[in-house]
Amino acid sequence: MSLSSSACPMMLCFRDHLLQLQQLLCLPLFQSCWQGLAERLDLFIYQEVILSNHFNEGGASQLQFDMTRNLFPLFGHYCKRPENYFKHVKEACLVLCLTVGSSLLLRDVLQQQVSADSRQPSAVAALNELGVFRLSPGDVLILLNLRTHWPGQ
Repeated sequence: MSLSSSACPMMLCFRDHLLQLQQLLCLPLFQSCWQGLAERLDLFIYQEVILSNHFNEGGASQLQFDMTRNLFPLFGHYCKRPENYFKHVKEACLVLCLTVGSSLLLRDVLQQQVSADSRQPSAVAALNELGVFRLSPGDVLILLNLRTHWPGQ
């Protein structure tokens, strides 16, 4: 798998501008700048790219590849765990890339939580088990509904 052709110019632009900022700003100011940029970029990609589209298996895998192998490493020059600054995107990729069976089970748990059946495991516990801590159960249901690959469709 390789970087999406439409993402190449954006990644190059980010790399170049981050390097420029690093050279021009003192270290504390640069750290504040790149961290703020990463947080805003996380929300932008989550709200404007992920929530505005539907994803098949290939599209979800491509998104995860572009984020984990290209965007996160751009910020890896400035910290050890850049994915921690992109929690919405990281967790959305986890949900979108779940297998169909896991997605169906998770969707059932989240929907049954609404009916408040006390015998069902907590929706939050199910999400935490998957590594989803930032997104709410409602957000995860929205993401699951963005998937285009469901059995019987």
